[in-house]
Amino acid sequence: MVNGRPVRLDGPEALWPLSTLLRRRLGLTGTKVVCAEGDCGACSVLLGRVEDGQDRAGPRLDYRAIDACILMAFQCRGAHVVTVEGLAGPSKHDANQAEPALTVVQQAMVDGHGSQCGFCTPGIVMTLHGLCEADHADTQVLCEKNVRQGLSGNLCRCTGYQQIFDACAGVDTAAVARLCDVYDEAQVISQLREDDGASLTLSLKITDASEPDTSGDHGLAHRNGALHSNGALHSNGVAGRPATCHAWTDAATLPSRELGLMLPTTLTDALAMRAAHPSATIVSGATDVGVWRSHGWAWPEQVLCISHVQELDGCERTGDTLRIGAGCSWRAVRDAVAEPFPEYAEILDRFGSPQIRELGTAGGNLANGSPIADSLPALFAMDAAIELASASRGARSVPIPEFYTGYKQTVMAPDELITAVHLPLPQANDRVHLEKTSKRRDMDISTFTAAIRVTLDDVGQRIEHAAVALGGVGPVVVRCKAAEQRLRGAPFDLASFREAGKLAREAVTPISDVRGGADYRFQLTENVFLKAFHGWAMGVTA
Repeated sequence: MVNGRPVRLDGPEALWPLSTLLRRRLGLTGTKVVCAEGDCGACSVLLGRVEDGQDRAGPRLDYRAIDACILMAFQCRGAHVVTVEGLAGPSKHDANQAEPALTVVQQAMVDGHGSQCGFCTPGIVMTLHGLCEADHADTQVLCEKNVRQGLSGNLCRCTGYQQIFDACAGVDTAAVARLCDVYDEAQVISQLREDDGASLTLSLKITDASEPDTSGDHGLAHRNGALHSNGALHSNGVAGRPATCHAWTDAATLPSRELGLMLPTTLTDALAMRAAHPSATIVSGATDVGVWRSHGWAWPEQVLCISHVQELDGCERTGDTLRIGAGCSWRAVRDAVAEPFPEYAEILDRFGSPQIRELGTAGGNLANGSPIADSLPALFAMDAAIELASASRGARSVPIPEFYTGYKQTVMAPDELITAVHLPLPQANDRVHLEKTSKRRDMDISTFTAAIRVTLDDVGQRIEHAAVALGGVGPVVVRCKAAEQRLRGAPFDLASFREAGKLAREAVTPISDVRGGADYRFQLTENVFLKAFHGWAMGVTA
C-alpha cells in the first residue's frame, strides 16, 4: 500500500526501484532522486511493516525511514509506504481537492527556514518524522544530538543544517501525529493481509520497454543502450495522465526474456528455491544490488528475494552468545548489542546511514564478503560462527575465519543460505577495541578496519588471550596470528602492544587505492595497537 491505497504489481514494474514506482507510475514526485545509490537521502520515505509483538494487544505497523532509490518494489510486499504527500493523510490527486495541511514538522521547517532550494527537504522531513515514529514518547527526540545523528544520511548543501536544528528545537513532539492515527491502522493491516502471505514465484517478461530509465530522475547520463519513449504505462493515481517512461535498451545482448522472481515466506520454501536455482541472485536488503539496478545493470535470469522470511529475522541471546538472524537489519543488530557489546554498537552507528541500516542485513553483509566491511573485524575477533543451511543436508556451523577463501569468495555450497551468525559476547575480563578509519566520519566506506580483543587475568596485569582482526589490508579480513602470539602471556603494558603492532605491520599486504595508500594502511595497522592500549589505560572503550 502507498499512502493508504493498495498497489498491486504483477508485471515488470515489480522490478523497479521503489522511487521509480512512486514517481513514474503513481505520480508522487515529492520523493526526489539524486544519487540513486542510497547516499543522499533525498528519496527517503517511511516503510511500515506489520509487527506481531507478544507484548502488544495486537499487530501494529512499525514505520522506519528508508532510501527508496535502492529498495526494489517487490521487497515492499505486505508493507505500507508513506511519502511526503501522505504524511498528513491519504494524498489527493484531484486538482479540485485541497492538499492536506502541513504537518507540525513540515510547518516548523517552513517557519524556521530549514529549507532553501527545497530539493532535499522532503527526504529530510521524512527522516524527522521517522525519528518521531520510532521514539514518539520521547519529548526530546528532535534534540540536536538525535537530529544530527538521524540526518547523517540526508545531505543538504544549502542550509548547513543549523536552521534545521533550530527548526526542530521548537517542535512539540507530542503534537506530531503518528501514522497509526493518520491512517486507520487496523484497516491498513487488514488490507495488507488480503494477500495470504504464501510464497510466490513470478515469471516476468522483460522487454526494452519495461525497464525504466532512472537517469531522468537524477540527471545522470546514460551508461549504455538507447533511449525510447514509452507511453503505454500509465500513472494509476493520476486520472488521465500517462507517465512518460523510458527504457534501458540492451537488446543487442539481452533481447526480450523471461525473468523468474521468487518471493518465499518460509525458510523451507527459500531453501527449496535455492536448491532448484543455485545461480539465482539472492536479494535481502538490496543495499548493494539496488545500486546496480539504479545505474542500469540488467537483472539476471533468476532472483531469489528472502526479505519476507520471518525465520531469518531477530536477535536472540542465549547465555553469553547472541544469535543474529541473517535477515536481521543492522539497526536491529545495533539495538541488540547496545548493552552487552557497546563497542560494536558504536561502530554500527557509523555503518552507512540510518536509512541504510534499516535495509541492510547481517546475512547480506556476510555473503558480500568485502574486506572493508564494517561488521566483520568484530565478528572475527570474537570467534563468531556462521550458520548455513540447505534443503538436503540441513544446518551446519562454520567458524568465520574459515568462511572466506578469497576476495568475496566463501565456502557456501550452491544450495546453501546463511541463516544466522552466532556472536560470543565480551566477558568481564575482556577488553575490546574496534576501529574504523575513513575519510569522513559518517556515510563513508572504510579505508581500514580493526578489532583487538584481549582477556586479562583477574588482577589485570597479564594478557591471557588475544585476538586481532584487520580489514582493508588484504583480499579478506585476516586474523593476525603473529600479533596474537606476541600478546598472549605478555604483560598488559605499552611495550607489549608496540611489539605486536610491528609484527602486524609485517604480516599485512595492503594496496593503494582511492581511499588511501599502502604506506598509510601499514602505519594504521601499527598504530591501532597503541591506540587500543592508551584507550583502555584511560578508560576509553572505543
